[in-house]
This record gives sequence, C-alpha cells and structure tokens, in this order.
Amino acid sequence: LEPCTKVHSEFLRSQFEAHPQTDKYRCEYEDMFVSYLEKVVGDCDKFIARERIKCREKGAGGKQVRLPTAEQERIDELEAKYAKMIKEAEEMAEESVSKSG
Repeated sequence: LEPCTKVHSEFLRSQFEAHPQTDKYRCEYEDMFVSYLEKVVGDCDKFIARERIKCREKGAGGKQVRLPTAEQERIDELEAKYAKMIKEAEEMAEESVSKSG
C-alpha cells in the first residue's frame, strides 16, 4: 500500500465545499477512490489466495499441542469473538454496499 499523496487540509476542504460544482467534483473523486479501493481489494485477494495455499486445515497434520484447560478456554473465547467480529464486519460491508447502490 502506497502512502497517500493527497493534501489533507481543512482550508482546502472548506473551499471545496463552497465551490459551485462541488457535487460534480465529489462524484469524480468518489469514482477515482472506488477504483483505488477495488485495486486494494484485488491486491488483498491475491495475497490471501497466495497465502491460503500455505495453510493447512485446523487439526490436520502437524504437531498436536496440548494446552492447559484454562488456556484452551481462553483461545476458544478469542476465536468465538474473532468469528463474531468478522461476521459483523461482513454485515456492515453488505449494508454499506446496499446503501450506496
């Protein structure tokens, strides 16, 4: 991910908001931004596909690690929390897509 080259200024933002063609320029910027985000998502998808090959199914092969019961319970709680957060993020993404389209 490359660093942002845009100028972030409250003064420029206020000038932009006051411009008579704000809506036109906002649409152009949003189109460029969506293209940029699609590229970022594509890069992430490629990375995931490349790395997924290196992963093995949970519990398949490898060493079996025995953890104390308290530690295993903590891991199970964190995995459940993680799964819940992923589900919420996916729902929020779907909601934002349905609102914008």
